[in-house]
Amino acid sequence: MHTVTMQTDVMDLREQMNAMRAWLDDHRCELSAFNCHQSGAGVLVSVGFTLAADAKAFAIRFGGRLTANSLLSPNGGSFGSHSILPVIGGLGSSASNMRG
Repeated sequence: MHTVTMQTDVMDLREQMNAMRAWLDDHRCELSAFNCHQSGAGVLVSVGFTLAADAKAFAIRFGGRLTANSLLSPNGGSFGSHSILPVIGGLGSSASNMRG
């Protein structure tokens, strides 16, 4: 599984989730896993994909970090062999960047 993680503000979560769902539908992507939990002042969102290309495109669009060959544990952590891959060209995590 290829996992994308991103941090978002609690106040922007609803709008960002809607934007993510629309993007996933437009790109006909199916998720392998999804997890969301409060982390400090924000929310940590983890989205798992079977296909690396889908994960990379999602990470670029939403400014997330791509973790290759990882597994999400039920409590939101990850376990197994993985590596963090930087993704360049993301739009960031603010709601204003999610439009368009």
